[in-house]
Amino acid sequence: MSEALRSYNKNILDIGFQQIFKENPPIEDFISVIEQEGDSYISQYRDLKISSVFQPIFSPSHHKVIGYEGLLRGIDKNGNAITPNKIFAMPDSPQESLYLDRLSRFLHVRNFSRSSLIDGQLFINLSPDVILHSHQQNFANFTTELVKAHDIDPARVVIEILESSINDEKALLEVINHYRQVGYLIAVDDFGAGESNMDRLWKLEPDIIKLDRSLIVNARLNQRAKRLLPGLVNLIHQIGGLVLLEGIESKEEAMIAIDADVDMVQGYAFARPHSLFQISYGEKSLFKALSRLWHVDEQMLAQRHVSWLTEQANDFWQGVESIDGTFIPDELLHNSKALRWYILDEKGWQIGENRQGDFAKNSESVSNKKLLDCAKGVDWSRRPYYRRAIRYPGEVQVAGPYFSIPDSSYCVTFSISRTSDDGELTIICCDFEWQEKDGGQTYLISGSMGPWSTHTKQN
Repeated sequence: MSEALRSYNKNILDIGFQQIFKENPPIEDFISVIEQEGDSYISQYRDLKISSVFQPIFSPSHHKVIGYEGLLRGIDKNGNAITPNKIFAMPDSPQESLYLDRLSRFLHVRNFSRSSLIDGQLFINLSPDVILHSHQQNFANFTTELVKAHDIDPARVVIEILESSINDEKALLEVINHYRQVGYLIAVDDFGAGESNMDRLWKLEPDIIKLDRSLIVNARLNQRAKRLLPGLVNLIHQIGGLVLLEGIESKEEAMIAIDADVDMVQGYAFARPHSLFQISYGEKSLFKALSRLWHVDEQMLAQRHVSWLTEQANDFWQGVESIDGTFIPDELLHNSKALRWYILDEKGWQIGENRQGDFAKNSESVSNKKLLDCAKGVDWSRRPYYRRAIRYPGEVQVAGPYFSIPDSSYCVTFSISRTSDDGELTIICCDFEWQEKDGGQTYLISGSMGPWSTHTKQN
């Protein structure tokens, strides 16, 4: 690094950032504090050499890079790497924070504009202080002038905002609307960490929601969190946003992300941050390998599910034959692997209490079980196992898996409608515990296992 650049940065610290730079300095002021080193531009901040690195962002569906997040890297005088969090914690004043943030953006945009290898989006972070400063200065926008000076279409720039750290919701919304009018895409960063607010997503309507790494870690360690992740992704899709899952560090986490139907992925499992001139472009082979692995897993999982469903359907069919009217014999409870048997009338109201099988779990430890303990006279007409049984009389139906409060686990329900000799229609139902084999994704099952008459003829 040149002595002139070291001297210039020392002068900034000695005199003060507020005096050196106006409230809205021209882009030319930052050209004086950068220099070229190899293929990239670098700068100095305090005693650190700082530079840009870029981490690719991939589309699993397209099997390619669709963007790059600009990240700051620092090296101290002893050659030690300094993380961005430590660098951005160094400023002693709001003016110094603003300067460092702008210098970081300048480096990212400058280096991004020089690379002829890319055609994707540039993701850049804006600190909460910068967002509020922009609002206070009536949107005198350093970023827009910077992008314009480097001949980059604003539509290729994604502004990442950590919404949970900004309390002034009105100011946040006005700044986002301004950026959107300029043509930038808006991303909410680290959603799912800290005080992330779903209500704010509805109001801000970001183009992209970046899910925090904690969500993929929890999904890997906890089956319940893994089941909930696709629901969160689906909810964000309904808001109108694309989902980017960041911090993916292993093949297992990558498979969970693909299973959850996220739109974009980012993390060490795919590529580490590098200079744009050092990034490897072998990602297609990685996604082809993941795709093959995913399809193999899906086929094996489907085979296990079919085998399991067939086994439980045979159990259900044999049980139905032993039921006379609305009477469920004790022998059935001992011989069947079902958690419980129960019968509904033609309107979906339960006749009698649940008849618990020997395989039912002890639910006394479930604290909220007593809230919905009584089953007799309960209206199940909105449940798919009733509605399908009514719609397709005489055919065995299967619905689920869904969470069962009494068992504190997931179950699948089999059902069939029957009409007695005197014309009374009833629906026989039984629940089986759903076992997720080898950590496979829980898929919604809803369909017919075939006519009852067909099965009885085969037996």
